[in-house]
Amino acid sequence: MDTPANSPVRFGVFELDATTGELRRSGHRVALQPQPLEILRALIERPGEVVTREELRRRLWSNGAYVDFDRGLNKAIVKLRHALSDDADSPRYIETLPRHGYRFIPLPRVHAQVDAAPPAQGALTAGMPQPEGPASAELSPVSAETRHGWRWAALGLVLLALPAWLIGSWFRAAALSHSGPPANVAPAGAMAFAPPPHSIAVLPFVNISGDKEQEYLSDGLTEELLNSLSRIDGLQVVGRTSSFYFKGKDVDLGTVGRRLNVAAVLEGSVRRSAHTVRVTARLTSTVVGFQLWSETYDRDLGDILRLQSEIANAAATALKVKLTGDTALKVELGGTRNPAAFDAYLRASRIFWSASRKNNVEEAVAGYTEAIAHDPDYALAHSARSIALLTIWSWDRSASDNTLEAAMAEALRAVELAPELADSHLALGLVAAMSLDFARAQREFEQAMALAPGSERILRDYSGFATAMGHIDSGIAHARRAVQLSPLDPQNYGWLAQGLEEARRYDEAIAVLNEAIVLALASDPFMHARLGITYYKLGNFERAREECEIRRELPDAQMCLAITYEKLGRHRDARVELAKLRASAGDTGAYLYAAIHTQWGRPAEALEWLNLAMRLRAPDLIVLKIDPLMDPLRKEPRFQAIERELK
Repeated sequence: MDTPANSPVRFGVFELDATTGELRRSGHRVALQPQPLEILRALIERPGEVVTREELRRRLWSNGAYVDFDRGLNKAIVKLRHALSDDADSPRYIETLPRHGYRFIPLPRVHAQVDAAPPAQGALTAGMPQPEGPASAELSPVSAETRHGWRWAALGLVLLALPAWLIGSWFRAAALSHSGPPANVAPAGAMAFAPPPHSIAVLPFVNISGDKEQEYLSDGLTEELLNSLSRIDGLQVVGRTSSFYFKGKDVDLGTVGRRLNVAAVLEGSVRRSAHTVRVTARLTSTVVGFQLWSETYDRDLGDILRLQSEIANAAATALKVKLTGDTALKVELGGTRNPAAFDAYLRASRIFWSASRKNNVEEAVAGYTEAIAHDPDYALAHSARSIALLTIWSWDRSASDNTLEAAMAEALRAVELAPELADSHLALGLVAAMSLDFARAQREFEQAMALAPGSERILRDYSGFATAMGHIDSGIAHARRAVQLSPLDPQNYGWLAQGLEEARRYDEAIAVLNEAIVLALASDPFMHARLGITYYKLGNFERAREECEIRRELPDAQMCLAITYEKLGRHRDARVELAKLRASAGDTGAYLYAAIHTQWGRPAEALEWLNLAMRLRAPDLIVLKIDPLMDPLRKEPRFQAIERELK
């Protein structure tokens, strides 16, 4: 770029002050750190040309000081992408040439026909005029404030396919905070945006009731619509975590479409008044920006189930999906027409999804119990209560065995009430797997997938179970599909990495985990322990130590450090970590201790702990067949006897 050294450099919506290192956009300023700033300068000096990694190494670390160059450069690129709101998968500014270098993408001229195209409509459209009228007023742009804080992801097979040292870590995925690409203009040389034609994302509906306490209703209706659409054959529906990633963010629909690779976005608003609601829904093409369909509904709360069916049917029709069978029957399956039951269910679901401790989940269980009291035949409430109870039991295994039995009873009741409801079979499959009834779990997972083949949640959960059962290729394939359906959900990357680990493809697993971190999908501190144990399995003990020491107070990290320190000859430190772990986990950590003693080369102690795990029916045993940490024991007769007993 022919620009004086002290003049601002403008590209896209950004302006770089080359003197101060400030990056400006729409009045906002970000001070780049020295390395990301130097990389950006190197790239914009040669737009369209490849700047090799070796060139950047010489430019950034010319003093010859020893650094982990690859890691240092990768971190600097991540920080730069974050500042630019750039996406590694769909880059607007920085294109990665794997193992070679980077290229600054020259911004194209926007042709007249593009300028003339109608802007994308909706609550997330930034800086564009909105049409006048009631719909516009109710779908005004939402706040750009990003909500932080811990939330729980769906139970999934968090406790099934991972060793015990990771139990609980995937429950506590951090809320995602980095924003998407800033412009809805395809860069020169980039592939044309061509998402699957029948793909859709449901963005969180906006609560315009004037009462923040009513947000559970708008969020809950969004989730129910998402679930309803996923039951329609032929539709590809983005998972909840990826859809809710955009809540409260000022992002245009074209960007949403590219981030999620969907052809259309369903958005809307909800206003509640006493026992009635006004719902405005709108479907917009993310490819051309045209509105495909919109409608406003005024309904009684007891008619919400039928409303879900109407919106789902209208959206599918607008996307030209060939509807087969009774769509309303599929959408309304397992629901309720009792407004008090529906209200209690939505309140409980909001608590469960944002729960950060056992007490929160117990509160959610109470809410589901209330919903069932209002409508004993509410199958969705029974399946949700089953999973919530299972969550309590898995988080605190000192809880009464009655908790696990109650979870089983609720799942069985859900299946009895709605045998065609995938959620019912998913709940029963999860409880059966935690009860070490693997044959039954397999049947229920298969039934759930048959009833909802496009459900990202079921695909993810089954991927972990399939991997644990030794069907590793199947597990990896289902995890990859889950990543496609919900590309902003860190759990999905975690399950894919888990499958790759069990296939002993450690380099690939590390790449997937690093991808999740690079995309800012896993600010969750537990991810570092996950990465550390993978490095351990690869034999890179120094990197394992480095990752696991980042949050060494966590049980996950303590397990990792206990075996890593031993390999590094730090025997006393290894025993300190084991002592910390035993102090917090007690006998429920029997499988953990077996793995640690196995890696310490103490098979007798390891087998004693495994026997205790068997007596306790520890759910961790589900991974015994494929856990690489247990490999040294596999020829031991007592180990083989345990495997036979587990079937």
